[in-house]
Amino acid sequence: MDALIQVLVEIAKCSWEPLKKRMDNLNDFEDNVENLKRRVQELVARRNVIQKRVDERCSNGDVVTDDVQLWIDRANEMILEANQMEVSGGENMRCLMGRCPNWRRRYRLSKQAKDKVETITNHHEKGTFENVATSLPRPRVEFQPTPSIDTLKTVNLSLKKVMDALGDENITMIGVYGMGGIGKTTLVKNVNNKLKGTSAFDAVVMVTVSKDVKLKIIQEEIAKKVGMELKEEIESLRTSKLRTRLMDVKKLLIILDDLWQRLI
Repeated sequence: MDALIQVLVEIAKCSWEPLKKRMDNLNDFEDNVENLKRRVQELVARRNVIQKRVDERCSNGDVVTDDVQLWIDRANEMILEANQMEVSGGENMRCLMGRCPNWRRRYRLSKQAKDKVETITNHHEKGTFENVATSLPRPRVEFQPTPSIDTLKTVNLSLKKVMDALGDENITMIGVYGMGGIGKTTLVKNVNNKLKGTSAFDAVVMVTVSKDVKLKIIQEEIAKKVGMELKEEIESLRTSKLRTRLMDVKKLLIILDDLWQRLI
C-alpha cells in the first residue's frame, strides 16, 4: 500500500508541475500582455534612436554596418509579430456567446506574450552600438580617356601652368577658357589623369556641366562621385548635405568641364 501511495504521489507531482505552469499563465494573462506592450514600446524607442543615427550618417555618404542593419531588421520583425499577436489575441477572447472567457486562447496568448518578452528583452539589450555606420573609402581619381598631348607644345605649356597653380595653396580656383574646339576638355582630362596615383589631392572629381546649367544635376553628379546620394528636393538641404560630405575630404579638387556661365 505504501508503495502504491508513493507511486500516486509521484504521479501527482509530475501532473502538478505542468498544471501549475498553465494556471500561472492564465493568472498572469493581463500582466504578461501588458509587460509585452511595454517591452515593445521600449524596443520601438531604441530602434528609432538607432535608425535616426543611421540616417544622419548615411545622409553624409556613410554606410550602415552589417550588425546594426541586422539588429534593426530583427527589431522590426519582433515589433510586427508582437503587434499582430495582440490584434489576433484581442478577438474571440470569450466563448459561449460571450458568456465565458476563452481560457484556451487566453492561455496561449499569455504564454506567447511571456516568451516574446524574454526574446525582445534580450534583443533590446543588444542594441548598444558605439558606431552605426562606416565611412566609405576616399574616392579615387578616375582615369579619363583622352588623346595624348605629348606632341602639343602649347597644350603642354598650359598643363604645366595649371599643375603649378594647383600646387599653390593661395589659389583656390583656376579657370581654363578659350574658343570651342581648342582642347580645353583634353587639357583638364590630362590634369585629372596626371594627378592619378599622386598624393596631391585626396580626391579629384570631374563633372561635365554643359551649356544648359542645372545645379541640381551637377550636385547629384558630384555627390555620386563621392559615394553619396542626394534625394532632397529642397536646394538648401541638398547644398548643406553635399557641403558636409565634401568637407570630410581634406584636399579635394573639383573639375567642372564645359562650363558656359557662372554657377553661383
